[in-house]
Amino acid sequence: MKLPPYTSVFRYYGGLYIGDATENNIPDGFGFFSIPQKDGYSSIWYIGNFKFGQEHGFGTMFYPEHGVSYTGVYSQGEVQCDATLSSAEINLHLQTHLIHVSNILNNVQEDLDDAKTTIEQENCSLTNWKTKFDIVCNLAQSSGVDLETLNSIRNEHDSLTLYNKA
Repeated sequence: MKLPPYTSVFRYYGGLYIGDATENNIPDGFGFFSIPQKDGYSSIWYIGNFKFGQEHGFGTMFYPEHGVSYTGVYSQGEVQCDATLSSAEINLHLQTHLIHVSNILNNVQEDLDDAKTTIEQENCSLTNWKTKFDIVCNLAQSSGVDLETLNSIRNEHDSLTLYNKA
């Protein structure tokens, strides 16, 4: 599964953002943001909606070191009104958001795995090409083609230099 366009994981104002974003990596849509505090040990988390880089819409702000959270409506990064939800509704809201974040992280992992597989395949192809080229070079060299000519052929293709195995 691939990430939808502009769903990202990136550093944002010294913290970590995971979620929907603009082409320029500005949080916009649903996301999770964690920013470390000055003490270096604690952080503040926000799970919810963003608009142009600010908390906007329904979301939850967590202060884990204090065991406090706030669920409500935000507008341009500011609290607008308390959400009068039961703890069961808040838990459902948080579970939904956490599932969304988990899905994003799974998609990111799949993309990383795909990229790793592609790189491994390219390395294998390059290794196979080099091996085959070395075999041809050995045959050519045993037939009287000099090493300088073989090196110039290889250099034309990938800037690699043959070494004299003798």
